[in-house]
Amino acid sequence: MAKDHEQLRHFFEDLHSQPRQIGRTKKTIRHALLDLIDEKQDYQSISVKEILNRANIGRSTFYSHYQNKDEILLEAKGMLETFLEKAGSPILSSGSKSSEKIIGFSLPWFEHIHQTKLWALYKVLLGPRGGRIGRKLTEESLKELISKRFKTEFKKYEKPRDIPSDLLVQYLSGAFLAVLSWWYGQKNPATPQQVNTYFRALVLPALKTQLG
Repeated sequence: MAKDHEQLRHFFEDLHSQPRQIGRTKKTIRHALLDLIDEKQDYQSISVKEILNRANIGRSTFYSHYQNKDEILLEAKGMLETFLEKAGSPILSSGSKSSEKIIGFSLPWFEHIHQTKLWALYKVLLGPRGGRIGRKLTEESLKELISKRFKTEFKKYEKPRDIPSDLLVQYLSGAFLAVLSWWYGQKNPATPQQVNTYFRALVLPALKTQLG
């Protein structure tokens, strides 16, 4: 279990440089929350008091960095977005079709979750015990990434589109999260490659209709 914790911790590392003491304290708080999520398999029921006890810090120290436990996860949103930007970047620079470039992040992300033991964390955050913040964290990051790629690819086309781009973004992000939730619910989960095939089968027809 301790080894799994260490493999999960990179998800909560600092994205931007901070004064050493502040960065060290915030990292301790984030790791305490991570340990509690993994231990309890729950997010909603975790209290700030439990985080304080696990991190061995005082209440005033906690509130000098975060207003509540949700802010700890929201801080990780930027880290997730950085990963998603890099995921599938080779596809962006290739001669692949626009539809491929827009969803090129999917397989790297499925593999990332599966191989680095982030499985347990995402399963809790996106499940019924994760509360709204876990889904918000993932959904907003997905929408932002897909929107950026849509804007780049749509510039190449002059023909009118049948489906508004913001609706397509909503559909793609929703489909990805639906596939992810389904994947977590399986007793014998498919491989990342298999689940990526399912996701592509669901969304590529709509993308090809709009982009070719």
